[in-house]
Amino acid sequence: MNAAPDADLPAYHVGKDGIVRLNDAGQALREQHKNIEAQVAKLDRNWSDAVLAALFLRHPWVDTLTIEVSSNWGYNDFGDHYLSSWCRVEEVGIVACAALPGDILGDDGQVDLHVAALLLGDALDAAQIVNHARDLLLKPDEGSRVSQHHRRSNC
Repeated sequence: MNAAPDADLPAYHVGKDGIVRLNDAGQALREQHKNIEAQVAKLDRNWSDAVLAALFLRHPWVDTLTIEVSSNWGYNDFGDHYLSSWCRVEEVGIVACAALPGDILGDDGQVDLHVAALLLGDALDAAQIVNHARDLLLKPDEGSRVSQHHRRSNC
């Protein structure tokens, strides 16, 4: 059985030997698709970099931060599974002599690095970076964890 499609359109055909083959247009489309996927991956990495650059711009007191992205598989009571992911800021370095926002200062007037990390984590959550970071950094078929260190001068 052979539908004899237009040779200019991507299609599979069955040869006289009974083997299913992709025509030249189909092979070209597969190659184009592979190239587009690579470009989209590069664009997604660029988006994540831009989000981090914006974070440093909006928070000029931040010198460095370490971001941990984690995921693991969860199961509900019905036996369904889902991938749960989260992103958190683990460590924050402060720019020396920077003007500091009051919401990261403790009662003693000193920087509360835990509160600073939570504030920056909330900003990353608002940007929904976790899904991009998960897809870019983690193995999609298994739960995993990765930490990345970022410095203001990298942006």
